[in-house]
Amino acid sequence: MAKPASCGSRLRHRAAARNVYRGTKIYALVLGLAVAALLVLFLYQPAAVRELNDRLAADPILAAYPYPFRVLRIEDHTAVMGTPRSAQLPVRDMIHAIDPGLAGVATDDPAFQQAQQTLAEHQARASELVRAHASIQRIRWELDVDWLRRQGIVPPP
Repeated sequence: MAKPASCGSRLRHRAAARNVYRGTKIYALVLGLAVAALLVLFLYQPAAVRELNDRLAADPILAAYPYPFRVLRIEDHTAVMGTPRSAQLPVRDMIHAIDPGLAGVATDDPAFQQAQQTLAEHQARASELVRAHASIQRIRWELDVDWLRRQGIVPPP
């Protein structure tokens, strides 16, 4: 006895639905793997960078300072480090982010001048600690735009 036409079309519809479902699962798996790979690439920190950042974090003087000096990456024998200082950024904004107690204090005030000097001393100390590593010959400073944004400062373009 021949099957009614509607039964055959239902079977074809089910088979097509299974194929779509299988295709969706494969797509989701591939998409999940791509996202995981991007996360690994984004979050991966080479051992030398991690070691230098651990050294900076372990220093009691730097650890007590509001700005977290860190190595962003190593290019050849140059450590690229983050800094809140830039010629394109008003020093007033950056110092106020480091020491909110200086908000409203004039830039020629001795307390403000001392805050700038303290930043320079801490930056020099961070540089010395990183340069002490055998593989690092130079330091290049790069504006830490992420830190500035977290402080509510719009970094220069």
